[in-house]
Amino acid sequence: MKAVIALWIWIIIVTVLSLIPDTGMQIDYFPHQDKVVHIVFYLVLTFIIRINLKSNQNVLHAKAIMMAVLYSMILEFIQEWFITGRHFDYFDIIANIIGSLTGSCIYYLLRKQNHNG
Repeated sequence: MKAVIALWIWIIIVTVLSLIPDTGMQIDYFPHQDKVVHIVFYLVLTFIIRINLKSNQNVLHAKAIMMAVLYSMILEFIQEWFITGRHFDYFDIIANIIGSLTGSCIYYLLRKQNHNG
């Protein structure tokens, strides 16, 4: 139950932060910092989705990744069509995919480590 609550809280956080209109006032601490944020958002999202799924392990990694990437694409289209100052960005989706793959790999490695040791 805690994992389900964590999932919904994280979905709300990602949604709100993804749909806040861009005011142009953001401070760039390093180049492409927004892509790092996308990677972290979707790493965590995929990891939490994976925790919530039960069944065949290999199928679940693919499902978790597909769910997170589909969600990210929906948010990108919402940004393009409905949010002033935001736009669809293919590089955001690439960063989201990298984050999702990384989150799934981390889950797999932690699970494997817990079963072996």
